[in-house]
Amino acid sequence: MTDIIEAAYGLHPVLREFAEFGDVHRRAADEVIEALQDAGMFRMFTPRRFGGLEADLGTVQEVAAALGEADGSAAWLVGVAAGSSWLMAHGSPELQDEVFGADPDARIAGGGSGSGTARPAAGGLVVSGRWSYASGSRHASWAAVVVTPTDEDGSPSAPAFAVMPMAEVHIADTWHTSGLRGTGSNTVVVDDVFVPTHRFIRLDALRDEAVSGLDPLYRLPFQAVGGAVLLGALLGVGTAALNFVVEAAAHKKIAHTPGNRTQGESVGVQLQIADAALRLQTAQLHARSVTEFVIRHADAGSFPDGLAQARTQAQSSHAVREIRAAVDTLVDVHGSSGLFDASPLRRMAGDIAIGARHAAFNAAVGNELFGKALLG
Repeated sequence: MTDIIEAAYGLHPVLREFAEFGDVHRRAADEVIEALQDAGMFRMFTPRRFGGLEADLGTVQEVAAALGEADGSAAWLVGVAAGSSWLMAHGSPELQDEVFGADPDARIAGGGSGSGTARPAAGGLVVSGRWSYASGSRHASWAAVVVTPTDEDGSPSAPAFAVMPMAEVHIADTWHTSGLRGTGSNTVVVDDVFVPTHRFIRLDALRDEAVSGLDPLYRLPFQAVGGAVLLGALLGVGTAALNFVVEAAAHKKIAHTPGNRTQGESVGVQLQIADAALRLQTAQLHARSVTEFVIRHADAGSFPDGLAQARTQAQSSHAVREIRAAVDTLVDVHGSSGLFDASPLRRMAGDIAIGARHAAFNAAVGNELFGKALLG
């Protein structure tokens, strides 16, 4: 799978060219989506029978990191697309044919955060509601939102993803943020849309024995998949920030100090740069540890137990915390000029500020679950 990683690095020129467009317009440029699609970035987790790559989790994480070095939003979109394709592979054969049959690069805007209703109707359910953080909403062909269907008597049943064409939903322009602006993670609004039964994916179909008959890629825990690919994007942004500050330090003068020294000549700056680099390396090691751990379980045909899942969540959260700390240090080193609108470092810092606060990376919750599991 080294070809797809090399292809990701090959996209750097176009991603850098249109990164500002995404920042200004709060969505990816059409040219970026086209380049990503042509390079196969949207079919990494698409089942092989539809022309997908079925890449391993570690490869997709590396791809996201490579893309993140050029544009965090593009990397995030690819990570979300991979996770959504992985999810669709757990749907009914009919749903998979609808989504991937005509388009192996199909993009699904997920809406896991929000609320809605799903009332019974002949052959399916009628869905209504609002779901935020739908990354890639402007270029998606399908939407997948979490609902808790109700039975005829009004009692709730198992939560599930409801999948519907984007043409049947409305996009509310809500993505006004300080980072990851190019992801277009707007709010999906659904108003009495009929969803046939075969387009639902129950959440319990993603757990334990329900996935035992699938290929190893699709036996991974849902949280581990989503966390790993998005963590890759943040690793790439952190690396880009380090490279930017190190390059600038060779000629950027230290203000208000004697000697007219460059930042690179300062022992204090050298210590800060080393600290940031080591934090990023620590994050990378944790990220790799998580992917290798869950892949071993999947290859062995076993599903991680509660302790193992808590460990992976805590490790991922800790890795992101290290990335945040590294980028904060790098911004301190570079100074306030790095936060001007025209500075790429401002975009990188904003991407980390938003991405690191994704619910999957809540360090307090991750550590709580891990500690509780360790203590039995």
